[in-house]
Amino acid sequence: MCDDGNIRGIEIEIIENILRMIQEKYPVFNKGTYYLAFKFGIDNDIGFHNLRDMLTHLKTTIVDCKDRKSREDQILLAEEHLRRALVEPYELGANETLAEAKNLFDEYDELIIKTKAKEKEFFPSAIDETIRHKFRDIQILMTSGREKKTANLWNNEWEKAVEAFTDAADKAFDLKDILKIRIEVLKRIHTDRRSKIYFIWAIVATIIVGLMGIFITLIVAS
Repeated sequence: MCDDGNIRGIEIEIIENILRMIQEKYPVFNKGTYYLAFKFGIDNDIGFHNLRDMLTHLKTTIVDCKDRKSREDQILLAEEHLRRALVEPYELGANETLAEAKNLFDEYDELIIKTKAKEKEFFPSAIDETIRHKFRDIQILMTSGREKKTANLWNNEWEKAVEAFTDAADKAFDLKDILKIRIEVLKRIHTDRRSKIYFIWAIVATIIVGLMGIFITLIVAS
């Protein structure tokens, strides 16, 4: 029933706000869900929780509120949850990838401590600094994303937060690839060194056995 700017007792402006959220922003939520699933293999639980909270506020707006002011307050809360549903999947993906890169760096750092003194030509200090610089770039992007993600749903600053988290994730993926290569090279260096040591000891053992044979022959002959 529609009369005097109301639909079933709800102001048309309120209804338009709800429709606008669904029409303009829900497709963005879907995009973030697919992004998280296909790029990181993560279910968008955090997004669906926020979407559920948004719907709860919309239900309160339509069913429970008795005046326009309370309905407007509920719409603001619904918008807040929808904005988080749009942004936080990208932040989660970036955090997960950064954590994986940090784990790889810990492994790399442990290996390089064992190797660096004897194999400086393979890992000059400039390489270490490049990796640390990449970590700093990612952290700057993450900080920028967190600062911008609190912007109003209709302010494009939150979209810049998505861009920052996406860039951070991409850089973290690149860093992971670099670290995996470095770690593989270090492991090969250690493997080759052990192989050389085993080879040398095999030669020494062969010589010792040969000398012992000669010695025993001489003793028997005497």
